[in-house]
Amino acid sequence: MGMRDLTAGEQRWVWCWALVLAWLPTSQAAQLTLTKAATWPGTDYNQPCGLDVVDSHVLVAMNEGGLSVYTTADPAHPRLVGRFDTPGQAKDVLVRGTLAFVADFTGGLVAIDVTNPAAPVQVATAKTGGRAFSLALAESMAVVAAEQALVLVRIANPNQPPSLSALEWSPVTGTQLQLSGYPTSQYTVQRSADFLSWQDVTNITLTTSPTAVTDPGATNARTRFYRAVKP
Repeated sequence: MGMRDLTAGEQRWVWCWALVLAWLPTSQAAQLTLTKAATWPGTDYNQPCGLDVVDSHVLVAMNEGGLSVYTTADPAHPRLVGRFDTPGQAKDVLVRGTLAFVADFTGGLVAIDVTNPAAPVQVATAKTGGRAFSLALAESMAVVAAEQALVLVRIANPNQPPSLSALEWSPVTGTQLQLSGYPTSQYTVQRSADFLSWQDVTNITLTTSPTAVTDPGATNARTRFYRAVKP
């Protein structure tokens, strides 16, 4: 059983076990007068374990039910609008921007893109070395309470521009490059001889960062400039 107080504007949402949503004006919080707005009962395998509030949506970690997204545009009639079945058992969730981070028990830490609340998409996972129960977010880190340990997971900004560095040049293999960026993102590596006209070298979807990239057409080039862009 757990309880969390989430402030959203002039309202405070309070939940426990069966996910009872209630609100009260912030100015009256000290009086602790609650008005129940709605209830979603849990079941043995689909009970709410954690949640976060973003605008008019509530994202709920539903244990073996994964991540559920409800709209509270009408607080008296909350409605399920999206769901994602996480690899493990969703125990806690916190949202930053358009990404929901889930402490997923046997699934470790899972990052889910909720840009479209009706169609959440998994974008990254991280093993925590033990079952993950809850989490907190810092500026560039997720702190995960896992089995017998606190695990720090670095978070890369999905909107950060990619970086490209040259490793070496060979008259046989061409230019060896190293591309860094956000995993699962698509990038195009381009080359130029004058910074005016650019030619595509390759299109790549990162599975790991950094990733090696080769320009075999640079074996006879006297001068080459490179850049990585998102298509």
